[in-house]
Amino acid sequence: MRAFVKASFNRDSPESARAAKALSHEWIAASASVLLALLLAPVPGWSAEDGETNKQARLAFLKQTLAEHTLETADESATTLELAEEPAIWYTNPVRSAHGTGATFFWLNGSRPIAAVSLSIRDEGRLFRELTMLDDVPLTATRDGQPIWSPRKPGTTWASLPEAPHPGDSESIRLLQMRSMSRRFQGRLIKDQLEGGSLRVLSKPLHRYQDAEAGIIDGAVFALVEATDPEILLSFEARSNESGGAWHYRLARMTSRPSEVTLDGKLHWSTAAYWQNPRSPADPYIEGRAGTYEEP
Repeated sequence: MRAFVKASFNRDSPESARAAKALSHEWIAASASVLLALLLAPVPGWSAEDGETNKQARLAFLKQTLAEHTLETADESATTLELAEEPAIWYTNPVRSAHGTGATFFWLNGSRPIAAVSLSIRDEGRLFRELTMLDDVPLTATRDGQPIWSPRKPGTTWASLPEAPHPGDSESIRLLQMRSMSRRFQGRLIKDQLEGGSLRVLSKPLHRYQDAEAGIIDGAVFALVEATDPEILLSFEARSNESGGAWHYRLARMTSRPSEVTLDGKLHWSTAAYWQNPRSPADPYIEGRAGTYEEP
């Protein structure tokens, strides 16, 4: 029997070579099938319907929590800003939390975003809230009538984008221009107590708007994300001028992690670790606990 086996798998035999190759292909195919099954396998005790039900329950909780919040401009107009009914993005971040989910909403003045809020449910149901300015107007945020945020100065300002094209004549052309401009920006999280990593720009903007009265031909907010979690917001506006229009941009922090952004390969903007530095409710970006979520 041993002689038969040895003869059957003689490396110099063409038949043995073909058999070995076939076995190798079968092993690779079987391994790939097992890996795919593991990746697609549902969480024990969960079905696709359960996952959607869980998402809707979490989203309802986040909306209910945000309904307790009010945001007003802190100028002479004292304008109450409108919170978008639906999130601009529903996200997960398995890099940071195996079961964490969250949603980002915009507060609007008309259609123009003035501030953004992210609520995220993290491990053990801990609810965190992040708030960031998207414009220059001072703001006052309250929850159930109690002040929680009072930024007076933005962390960044609007600036003209160097070497930007003239705004296109149609919405579709301007969207292509904004997507192209967004790719000039590269972001990354800097390693601290957690690992760092590169961020990617979502090709679809989180929000698109126009404001003819304010001279805004077109505008959009893009996200630089980890997984699908917005960490930095990048806004563009095509503004009317004597030559017909020009592109402006703005960056806004949406992470407590240290981060940096390059423009055309050169360091352009950075943020320090939020929790390792002095903090104030007057900061243009804040993060903090906002409650606890209990699974239904």
